[in-house]
Amino acid sequence: MALGVFIHFLGVIIGCLSYTGSAMRCFQCESSVKPACADTFTTNSMTTDVVPCLGSCAKYIEISTGGEKLYSRFCVDRKMPDQCIVENGMTSIHTECYCNSDICNGGTGMTAVTMVILTIALICCYIHVED
Repeated sequence: MALGVFIHFLGVIIGCLSYTGSAMRCFQCESSVKPACADTFTTNSMTTDVVPCLGSCAKYIEISTGGEKLYSRFCVDRKMPDQCIVENGMTSIHTECYCNSDICNGGTGMTAVTMVILTIALICCYIHVED
């Protein structure tokens, strides 16, 4: 009986973590307007907008020859492969990165470390139920 409860609980947790709803969401901001959009990206409701996206999320970085950096995060209207493209211009370097999971154009999301910690916690719950 305890194994059945554990498997059901695990299924609910995995389902909640993987649910993204009907549309993917992307961060939308520009570092020239909102400094929190820069490389030390911080997310909170005061500084970061999240928009629905039917295409791909994108992060755009422009580095001028003087070292000034401009960051933009947004949704593009078409699906792009998960990749980064670097272009060297006459006066700046442009990096365009595309991704296709919920709010993936920000900081780190659900990392492998988080998944390992969650798995260990679930195993501990199972061992506790078995005792």
